[in-house]
Amino acid sequence: IIVVLILLGIFLTLFFLRNNSEKTVVTHKAATNISKKNDKIADLTIKQAAGLAIVYAHLRYEDDQSWSEIYQAANNGELEVDRYLKYQFDNYTVTPQNNQALYIVNKEAYLIFTNQQTPMQGKIILGNDQQKLETTNVHMIYKYVKKQGKLAVAKAISQKMHLETQMATQQESQSKQNS
Repeated sequence: IIVVLILLGIFLTLFFLRNNSEKTVVTHKAATNISKKNDKIADLTIKQAAGLAIVYAHLRYEDDQSWSEIYQAANNGELEVDRYLKYQFDNYTVTPQNNQALYIVNKEAYLIFTNQQTPMQGKIILGNDQQKLETTNVHMIYKYVKKQGKLAVAKAISQKMHLETQMATQQESQSKQNS
């Protein structure tokens, strides 16, 4: 609880500092252009961004078994997304850099958000249980999913998904599976 309160305090401090600095730097014309361009995705939650990323990974990596299985599970409402500090697959360890958030999807693949509080302002790193596949930003993911006509699918997936934002350790997760 103390760690959560400290992180919340840091987040609020950075949020207010960021807002104050943007007000002095961004002109009205630039702010208007940015808000028009990104208004549909500017306020995405981490859960909505994860839903978009899952659909995107399925579309981009059609031959990837992990993402295909995740997509099917997501459509059936059987999607579990857990946050970890690091995660060990059979032959591959995923460790995000400072301030990045690692989410393991159905123990088969991962998403790393470089800006968890405002996903639109960061990047998403996609990978499976064997390797990193790609680093891209949420705006590109949104455009790709929209072009494929799958925004409604992404929305439905994000609404059905169980996304745990509390940090888990791999041992806790594995002992839950064994009980």
